[in-house]
Amino acid sequence: MQAHEKVKLIREALGLSQERFAEKIGIKQRTLSYIESGTYSINYQFLRHLIQSYGVNIDWFFNDRGEMFEKNITRSKL
Repeated sequence: MQAHEKVKLIREALGLSQERFAEKIGIKQRTLSYIESGTYSINYQFLRHLIQSYGVNIDWFFNDRGEMFEKNITRSKL
């Protein structure tokens, strides 16, 4: 699975709209749409915000090892 596909998978696992997901990371919904479609590449700043905001397991993201999230994320925390 490619990185842009994983971003969409993370968002869907959290049950968030593109707008809500993007807002917490600090980007526009349109930018997230381009990232999820593979039109835009993921940069370091996006990845850092993704990990910090949503607790994504970096080993899962890059190496497909472990769980998607480092810590237990609930919708109430979002």
